[in-house]
Amino acid sequence: MSPKLIKTNIIFCLLLVSWSNSIFGQSLETFRNSFYEKVNKIELDSAYNLFKKYLEKETVHCKDFVYAASICSKIDKKSESYRYLDLALSCGIDTVEIFTLSTFKNLKNDSIWNHNFGNFEKLFNPNLRNTLLELKEKDQQMLQFYSIPKSDSNWKVSKYKFDSTQISHEKFVTSLIDTYGIVPINSVGKDAQMVILLVLQHSWDTKLRLKYYPFFKKATFENKFDKQMFALFHDRVKVEMGKKQLYGSQYFRSDLDGKVYLFPVKRYNGLAKRRSQMNLEKIDNFLLRNNIEDYFSNKKLSMEYLKQNPKRIQKILSSYK
Repeated sequence: MSPKLIKTNIIFCLLLVSWSNSIFGQSLETFRNSFYEKVNKIELDSAYNLFKKYLEKETVHCKDFVYAASICSKIDKKSESYRYLDLALSCGIDTVEIFTLSTFKNLKNDSIWNHNFGNFEKLFNPNLRNTLLELKEKDQQMLQFYSIPKSDSNWKVSKYKFDSTQISHEKFVTSLIDTYGIVPINSVGKDAQMVILLVLQHSWDTKLRLKYYPFFKKATFENKFDKQMFALFHDRVKVEMGKKQLYGSQYFRSDLDGKVYLFPVKRYNGLAKRRSQMNLEKIDNFLLRNNIEDYFSNKKLSMEYLKQNPKRIQKILSSYK
């Protein structure tokens, strides 16, 4: 066969594969974009049919089941809605994500709803959830303080506001822990529960972090707290103590070259497995997303930063969201 004919056949095969993929299959991300586009355009019947068709090919994420259930609820396919809700629960969806959607109002008077979700609703604490989410928003806004130079005329006022707000947040979350222990996920939702640790993560009080570290470690490995959030907390505590981190989540910007590097990692060869165990994204993706240099490009510099004054390290770590 001539080279020209081989090249023609290869091109034909590639076009055939591309055509067949566009007709008979699509990636999960492509499906999700199409699915939510139809939802946003209120093309609910079309979205429902697309979802059913895609399920024949591949399992989707828990949240997709919830939104499919909400669509079925809207177009009065109640039995289908309950079926998707069951699938969402079986793959570990946060029940609060269900209760915070208004699309299930027409199901909430059903005996099936009360049987399946009545106990969950009794545990739900919307007031505490809202308080924690508001606190999170303020916490994130406070981090802007680190971008204000000391030479700025408003620096002292900003510093006072920052400190007083931080202390107020710390008192609130530590009071919650001391009074109730771990706030259950199905009481406030995973996103609100994580705020409790987020406040301690951003605190200037290292002793406070060390005090509650064993508490969150125990809760995490009893599956009562989010593994991702605890991994960040664990690494921060270790780096602040001048020790190597375990999950590769803490990084710094070098004053020398302006590049971003990871703080030293303990047993880097096992990092991928440890991150997977804590539900963290792959290390390569994490480095790329945060513009972090390859770990082995300057390990000496990483060690030098780890040995700096603890207050200097604390300021570096606190300035990141």
